[in-house]
Amino acid sequence: MSEQREDQQELSPEARQLLQRARRFFVIFVAILLIGFVSIAVTLFLRVTKDDGGSAARYELAEISLPAGAELVSTTPDGNFLLVVYRGQAGSGMRVIDLRTGAVVKDVPAVSE
Repeated sequence: MSEQREDQQELSPEARQLLQRARRFFVIFVAILLIGFVSIAVTLFLRVTKDDGGSAARYELAEISLPAGAELVSTTPDGNFLLVVYRGQAGSGMRVIDLRTGAVVKDVPAVSE
């Protein structure tokens, strides 16, 4: 222990000044690093907890119209469109619906060969 104290006392003023500058640089570096991490954490937290109404708020579609007596078989979303497969007394078919407007883009009846 006494050897370490002697080594510290033997530092020249220039070496002490250099160590002081290195410590100051290290403290500033760590402070900037911590500020960066905190800002990233706050940004992620705010984006995760932001309530934008979910995906339902982006679309106007409130109901799907099918032919009379038709039964819904399946639905498949694809971007801004929804593919609806139905089966009914008049036959089966598919409808492509625009989710933004709710309009039927295309109606494709299924026919037997």
